[in-house]
Amino acid sequence: MATTTHTTPGSRAERGRPATAWIIGTLFLAGFLTYGVGNAIATTTAGSADPGSRGFLLLGALLMLINSAVVICIGVLMRPFLQPHNKAVALGYLATRVFEGLGLA
Repeated sequence: MATTTHTTPGSRAERGRPATAWIIGTLFLAGFLTYGVGNAIATTTAGSADPGSRGFLLLGALLMLINSAVVICIGVLMRPFLQPHNKAVALGYLATRVFEGLGLA
């Protein structure tokens, strides 16, 4: 049987949870935006013969790489929320987010 650790109300870890949860939610939205916009820019300019489109292609690729970092950050920030419930799930979630981020990169 797994032991769980609980934070006491008012402790430093408990006070930081709402802010961390807000950051995680923001990162989920940022991930959708960075990958979606980056993909749209990159695929639109990839076949263009215009020499000026190279900068847009690089911008799209950069946004898609930023998404990879965002995905990994979500996994890192979610671990403390999942750890008290199940350590294996917390580690598995982090590992899959790292794998996803590296795969997208």
